[in-house]
Amino acid sequence: MVRHHRDERTVKHTLLSILRWTTGIAALLFVFSVGLLAGALHLLRPGPGEWALPLRWGPWQGELSGPAVLRLASHPVMLQQLVGRTLATPLGPLTLFSGPAPGRWRGVCAPCTWQVDALGSEPLRFDRVEFSWKRDVRMDLVGEFMLSRTAAPADQEVRGHWQLRNGVQQVEATLSLQDTPLASAFGLFADRLPELRQARIEGRLSLDLSWQWPSRAVQVKPRLDGFVVAGLGTEVLLGALPACRAAPEAPAAEGFGAWLPRAVIAAEDQRFFDHSGFDAIELGAAFSSTDVRPGAARRGASTLSQQLAKLIY
Repeated sequence: MVRHHRDERTVKHTLLSILRWTTGIAALLFVFSVGLLAGALHLLRPGPGEWALPLRWGPWQGELSGPAVLRLASHPVMLQQLVGRTLATPLGPLTLFSGPAPGRWRGVCAPCTWQVDALGSEPLRFDRVEFSWKRDVRMDLVGEFMLSRTAAPADQEVRGHWQLRNGVQQVEATLSLQDTPLASAFGLFADRLPELRQARIEGRLSLDLSWQWPSRAVQVKPRLDGFVVAGLGTEVLLGALPACRAAPEAPAAEGFGAWLPRAVIAAEDQRFFDHSGFDAIELGAAFSSTDVRPGAARRGASTLSQQLAKLIY
């Protein structure tokens, strides 16, 4: 009986010792984790003049250094831990891969959406976006990208180059399309443009786009060469004559029929006789000078031909 009680006290003592050791180890791990987190937050604090990312954890709010977070996220050690995993991002599900060469990485977002205020309220949608990158001598990220859609009329894809500059005050991403068929570029928006089923589009497109954060400023500089659209039935407008007639009391050359078209052209489309229905110069100026901030003044670039087509068709 005495031995039984002695064994019972030994078991209780052993269990209490294990419990104390477990509690102590858990407390040490907690303190270590808190210290590690505090140290990481201290290292990621925004420096003077650095752009910052807001951070919220329950009731606690703070900021992180944008350049430091971007350097950490693009570090090879961090990327290697994410290879083969699919991440939920604001653009869509993103899967990362390594290779094929050392120091090169590849990402696939499918499907992918991107909200660009300067391009309208509807987000851009792509069935698949692929991009690759590496670091250059200035430690900026440079690589290539591919946008694709499988919607009618046919599979379309657009390829180009991109670069990400991680600055102290802002981060700037630039994309460049070089000599791309306009039919392929329009094909990316086949779900929004049902006319593409019968349209015949000719010409080439080059484009430079820059996007800055945190200002969210967007600049688009398109360059078009040989842009011709046929097959929509609008060719009849090429031979259309003005319906204005001269006032009975005025000479035909100086009457109502001469001055009203001049006034409309002067007010709405001063380059009417210089373009072929769209004004590439004004389109480029509108894209590059548009202030995308809410409530900011905006400018358009539509021509009389485009306004007429919108009202009729």
